[in-house]
Amino acid sequence: MVRLFVNNLPVEVPLNSTVLAACESVGIEVPRFCYHERLSVAGNCRSCLVEVFKAPKPIVACATPVMNGMHVFTDTPLVKKAREGVFEFLLKNHPLDCPICDQGGECDLQDQSFYFGGDISRFFEAKRSVEDKNVGPLIRTIMTRCIHCTRCVRFATDVAGIESFGTTNRGETTEVGSYIERLFDSEMSGNIIDLCPVGALTSKPYSFVARPWELFQEDSIDLSDSLGSNLSISHRFGEIKRVGPRINDSLNGEWISDKARFAFDGLLSNLRNSSQKNLNTFPLHQVENSSLQSFLTFLAASKVKGKQKNINFILNENLDLESLYLYKTLSQQISANFVSLSNSSSKDFSISSGFNNKITSTKTSDLCILVGVDPRSEGVILNSLIREGVICGKITEVHKVGSSSSLPTYRSFHNSLETSFLKELQNGTSALSLKLSRAQTPKIIFGSLLSKNFKTSTFFELLKNLNSNLQELASVNFLPEKANSYGLTSLNAISKNSLNLKRAQLNIIIGFDKIELKNLLTENQIKNSIFNLSPDVFFNESFLGTQMMAASFERAGSFLNAEGRYQKTSKFNSPEISSLFDKELGLIAFWLSNFKLLMPKFSSLPVSNLVPIYNGSNKKVCVDQKFFLQTKSCKNKIYSTRLKTLISDFYRTDFISNNSKTMLSCSTARRRTSVNFFDSIFD
Repeated sequence: MVRLFVNNLPVEVPLNSTVLAACESVGIEVPRFCYHERLSVAGNCRSCLVEVFKAPKPIVACATPVMNGMHVFTDTPLVKKAREGVFEFLLKNHPLDCPICDQGGECDLQDQSFYFGGDISRFFEAKRSVEDKNVGPLIRTIMTRCIHCTRCVRFATDVAGIESFGTTNRGETTEVGSYIERLFDSEMSGNIIDLCPVGALTSKPYSFVARPWELFQEDSIDLSDSLGSNLSISHRFGEIKRVGPRINDSLNGEWISDKARFAFDGLLSNLRNSSQKNLNTFPLHQVENSSLQSFLTFLAASKVKGKQKNINFILNENLDLESLYLYKTLSQQISANFVSLSNSSSKDFSISSGFNNKITSTKTSDLCILVGVDPRSEGVILNSLIREGVICGKITEVHKVGSSSSLPTYRSFHNSLETSFLKELQNGTSALSLKLSRAQTPKIIFGSLLSKNFKTSTFFELLKNLNSNLQELASVNFLPEKANSYGLTSLNAISKNSLNLKRAQLNIIIGFDKIELKNLLTENQIKNSIFNLSPDVFFNESFLGTQMMAASFERAGSFLNAEGRYQKTSKFNSPEISSLFDKELGLIAFWLSNFKLLMPKFSSLPVSNLVPIYNGSNKKVCVDQKFFLQTKSCKNKIYSTRLKTLISDFYRTDFISNNSKTMLSCSTARRRTSVNFFDSIFD
């Protein structure tokens, strides 16, 4: 610890801390623009000037380390005059167009100029004009407002891994942008909107939509992947206006993906269309416009009870825990199978179906092996954590097994495209096996793509043998594909590979949208069941992906992310739509209570209390390590198959993003940029 004085107040801070951190530790506010807690130090805005005893001139607080016995002053006439001069220079060329600026009301330059700036200006020259840059369909640039804090440049270089964003020229002619006109090709590009302290970088979809004082904030989580990043939803009159990050240092920090930030317009367009229809419509394969009551009555009839041996409930892994729990109870009472399309959602595989340690611990591992997973498209925050570990020197090497749809943002070593490499890694014949045995804190991350290429027993044996050498379950981790894959696994869903869906007498498909259903029907197991062998097939249009959307934004729902973290979404004021979804779940609960399948008071309970296992719990499900290590080894072969890419287009992966015009424009812009880039190389 270092002892110093700030405005004659004694302060003790850790060694290598900055003067700015020492001032903040005693509650003294120091203005800043270029400094950000999660970025490297630049020290180029000069707004955080303070006076140090016996120093010849004011110093920059954000870039100056503390020393024992240092006397720092933040309120002297010299500091006040220096700050006023800095703000006067900043406003010399800054346009005073606050009434039409989307940053108005939450602009750092606006607020800090009021508190720390002067009341006069001595500059009467014409203000400079800078041409706006085209960096993609998400970010609106008005570079005349730029104050050259370089936050966006450091984010692109340090966090996003995009080296094509920086500064050109010098002095007053300095400009920030890409060196050539091109897309800001990053899945995290929207974060520079939050980082920009002025209105130079704003959101294109949010342009001239609302003012910050008109909006209400609600907490939610991201359902576009299995990490469950924390979000803050800004809405007005029950309609979402924008989505931003909610700081959570134990998960996503201060960053979110572009899909989590901008894909909500796909939700809005479909909810508007759905609100004009009867959301309680539950059409059958043969009988159209049948109500949910008719469906439940049909399940209770003898016609279904006579087919108890071959009835399957096929659930989407994006549904919330409350919905999954209700449908599981419903399937149990009619002796139906509770089915997941993921191989990892089997009962014996549940102990290794997620991250066996915290997601943030990935950046502290010394060796990272990615098997059949592309974290840049499947888990954006996980990819940023790996990059942070590589930059800080914690992760010495990153190895990949399988193909990747996008270039990594950090140095990595590609080992093989074939699954036969896993057998070599398991037997110790690979060069990577020696590095794995010598590593102190290794991380092996498997993707959903790998589980789809093997039977459950084969994959389970592979993990067991790998883990028997490491003797630590936390070294083996699994990245699920969808938001509530871990939750569906915890409810003991049956894997599709353990059933013969082709011979099923009845398949009830719940929670899939049209695009997902089309991919689902390409599998011969389910295709024949729906159209040839099973005339009595229910297709749940009322839960046609809209249940997932409602759980995300329209009503309270519970989810378990990849590490087993229990999180809930909040419902903001949209009574017309949310009441319809609650009515559907309530109708199922009421039906179960009337048939004495549950307690009579079941229908009167809040939906949030329908999952007694996780009610109010914020702890991960206990993992039985002894069972994992003592499981009998199977003699299954690992066939040599190529691991292809699970996600071909990052911007269009689920119901909301598939219907989002913003995500469609991003996908089109990325394809056009990649084509033009390779054309220029060959030319």
